[in-house]
Amino acid sequence: MITVLLDRDSVGMGDDTQSHLVRWKFPYRATLGDVLLRVIENRYLPVVHGRSVWRLIGTDITVRGARDGEEYLSPGRSGTTFAIMHADSAMSNDGYVAGLTWLWHRGFRDRVTNVYGLETDGVHPLYLRYHAGARSMSFTRFKNQVRPAEPS
Repeated sequence: MITVLLDRDSVGMGDDTQSHLVRWKFPYRATLGDVLLRVIENRYLPVVHGRSVWRLIGTDITVRGARDGEEYLSPGRSGTTFAIMHADSAMSNDGYVAGLTWLWHRGFRDRVTNVYGLETDGVHPLYLRYHAGARSMSFTRFKNQVRPAEPS
């Protein structure tokens, strides 16, 4: 078994009052797709009216502790993007995201244990970064988010 630590961005002022960090157990051979299926099954993503895009990030993630004792994940600038998804709340009748549409993915069939280049059991942090929709960005900014500069 492996443990996936998953955290996400807050989407509004009322959404940032508590940690979103979850610890989920998966079989050793679990894939990034398995993690995203559980995201939907467990209603992990909040509904955001209008367009919303989520980016699944792995690598360069630090586990931090808050003053209240709760842990949270802090993604660095050089984290690897594994998927970019549009969250579909239009199908939902109960206020939760009902589906994801792949806009781009690097390998949702890749095993979680391969994300960090480690073939080990243990803890594997992943982060979901929120991007509000309907805002365009320059190509340079987009490129830096998808493929950050190598650390010096």
